[in-house]
Amino acid sequence: MKTASVGNDFAFYVPKSNLLAKVFPAKKQPNPSGFIKSNFKRTSTVPFGTRGALVATKFITIASLLAAALECGYGRRAHWTSQLMLSRTQCAELAQYLASRLELVFACVEQNGRSWQPRSFYEKVEASEKVTLSFILGGLGAYLAAHEWVKAGGTSVKSFLHVGIYAKSSAGLGPLVTFAPATGKSPDFLVETQSRQWHVFEAKGGRHGSRWSRLCEGLTQLDKLPPIGLAASGASAPATTKVCVHTGIDAGNGLSIMAVDPPGKSSSQDAAEPFLLIEGAYRLLLIVEAIQLFNALSGRGTVEDPNIAGWTFAKTSLSEDIVIGIPTRFLKAEKSVRRDLGVFLAVREFLERMSPRSDPRTFGSRLRRSVRERLRRVNQSYDWLDSDGAWLGGVLEQFSVEYVPGQYLIQCANVLALAATADGLALNDEERKLIQVPATGRVRLLTSGGLLLSHSDLGLPDDEILEEPTTSRG
Repeated sequence: MKTASVGNDFAFYVPKSNLLAKVFPAKKQPNPSGFIKSNFKRTSTVPFGTRGALVATKFITIASLLAAALECGYGRRAHWTSQLMLSRTQCAELAQYLASRLELVFACVEQNGRSWQPRSFYEKVEASEKVTLSFILGGLGAYLAAHEWVKAGGTSVKSFLHVGIYAKSSAGLGPLVTFAPATGKSPDFLVETQSRQWHVFEAKGGRHGSRWSRLCEGLTQLDKLPPIGLAASGASAPATTKVCVHTGIDAGNGLSIMAVDPPGKSSSQDAAEPFLLIEGAYRLLLIVEAIQLFNALSGRGTVEDPNIAGWTFAKTSLSEDIVIGIPTRFLKAEKSVRRDLGVFLAVREFLERMSPRSDPRTFGSRLRRSVRERLRRVNQSYDWLDSDGAWLGGVLEQFSVEYVPGQYLIQCANVLALAATADGLALNDEERKLIQVPATGRVRLLTSGGLLLSHSDLGLPDDEILEEPTTSRG
């Protein structure tokens, strides 16, 4: 394989036929390469929307790679909890982990010409450490492929939700693995587009030699997924597409991204219980994550941008030339947003641990006692709540004393006014217009949570820059 000199390779595959049974491999596929090559073909257009053209080679800017690393989150290894939401110590530790994670990525990959590839020492890295890097780079590849995929369909990414966020903003309860009962696992990412469609992405990474088996593994995880929708309306539909993305990582070669898309609907999907998301919850989780990322990376002091009022900007600890920005109102609202989400997550944690044999007549008192105790323990290390507890008491009084499965968390989100808070913090039209104005010699883009990234990429033709969408909501 030759090293790409003008960008990194992207390849997209779709089934050769509509025979659903053939495009989902058995759990143990004896001939992964043969299975993929027999059942899938390379495509230059997406199978949905405006069916636009897909890229084959793309220059990936530093800002794009950084956005991918930030948006891919922490995977299955760290899920949002009420303690994490409210604890000063845990927030600081997680921020430090994030900074180290980004440093690991940029320490192990470099631009060779216009292609990102592992540095020359990569082949000497210990095998278990390569597993960690493959996990991270696999997520980055899925993010980059997802943006190209939906852009070719005539839309853009509105929300990029990693498993740690969408699992905690679902209306239902139970172990996370119930999202994909066929394999006992859940996909890495849910992608919401501006056109209100949902796409599911599973990320894999590693050596090119293991690509086919990893793709088959991912396709198995994408079989029999439930329909997806928003809890506010209760409406759901099968994912528009569900895509497994493998990022090939070999020393001396450019990172290469291969995406395989089976049909959006599997044969047994109609009877599956819908997976409904509470929009206010995941939008605020994205905002809190953006705040946390800004605090973690703004290591060189704040700077001014006279063209965008009401934002706070800073040079990052990664590079003086990478500037990050965030709406100042996000920072001012951090305490109240964390407080509201802390209560919401504490309610979820009580419901997930509640015994099905417990007396329904004492449900209300047990819930209130549990939430108070959880937040009291956290509040000893970080005073996010009112010192007299008056606010919390007023909120708990509004929670129903009757438990209705599938509805209780929606009711709690309504009491806490999560959607209204998210709407109040969302980016407005004027901000979006200002951000969309090209900055001379710089690439600018937004994450789903509203974090603005800017980096100089002088002398690059516009059509070689991996453009990211300016999201309509912060």
